[in-house]
Amino acid sequence: MPVITTLSEIIALYTAAGLLGAMAFFPTAVAPVVFRALPPDAAGRFLRALFPAYYAYVITMSGVCCFALLLIANSWAVAAGAIALSTLALRTVLVPRINAWRDADLEGETGAKEKFDAGHRASVIANVVQMALAAALLWETARL
Repeated sequence: MPVITTLSEIIALYTAAGLLGAMAFFPTAVAPVVFRALPPDAAGRFLRALFPAYYAYVITMSGVCCFALLLIANSWAVAAGAIALSTLALRTVLVPRINAWRDADLEGETGAKEKFDAGHRASVIANVVQMALAAALLWETARL
């Protein structure tokens, strides 16, 4: 087996594992602890500051995984690329809107809470779909 193929498989496996691990750890460990340890307004500010780093990590890991899989002509590169691109869209389009709607809700703007709730729900659904893709990606890269 050529060295580039072996190296690409190893990179794909470890980035897929790191991706799924972070995606599972953030909502199950980080967010609940933050909300228990900090007052609600401080918790919100902290998570708002943390999310860009989380999204950058997901984009980077899925992008590297995509590239590694492309080098070995593995069709699962599409799943890794989809995670990277959808996370980029979440980070640059939906999250700023969610933050603006939350701010507007806190200022008492009519209808802002409903927009915030819908946007938050959409981001949670997107993250669950991404996690399912990441789990399938890890499964498949482990089988290489």
